[in-house]
Amino acid sequence: MELIVTRRLQPFLNSFPSMGWAILAAIWFNFNNMSVIFVQVLILLPFSTGIFLVGLQELDSEMLEMGRSFTRRRVRVFIKLTLPMLLPYVIAVLRITYGIGWKIALVSEFTGVETGLGYLMLSAQSASDVAMVLATCFVIVAAFIAGEKFLINPLARRWRAAP
Repeated sequence: MELIVTRRLQPFLNSFPSMGWAILAAIWFNFNNMSVIFVQVLILLPFSTGIFLVGLQELDSEMLEMGRSFTRRRVRVFIKLTLPMLLPYVIAVLRITYGIGWKIALVSEFTGVETGLGYLMLSAQSASDVAMVLATCFVIVAAFIAGEKFLINPLARRWRAAP
């Protein structure tokens, strides 16, 4: 599985142009929210898989072997050992994809979606409304900080304290 992901899938997804995904999404999904989600997933997938692969490579094999010696139930070993060892990588993926996802969503909304903050910024740019562009930017910054403070940070604290 690692060879398929690292040698085939990841190089393709890393090298495929983001604008290409946006144009294909606009054609396939006719300028709607699905096209924005499609672009985000395909651009963020290489970041996520790369971090998860590093996490899987860094698993403590001796700890997993010890866990398997105490129980034959793979689900129990996964829940009690593997998952807690992967949680720092999950948090890293959340932080990175959350930040980059905002930027991708805004750029994706420029391609013809008729809703969202990216569309609002594009409309303000067309009307040369500097105040609206700045207001939209401040709303984006506030929403980003709120998401970081009320979603990502509490999850990180909870998972860090998890046994």
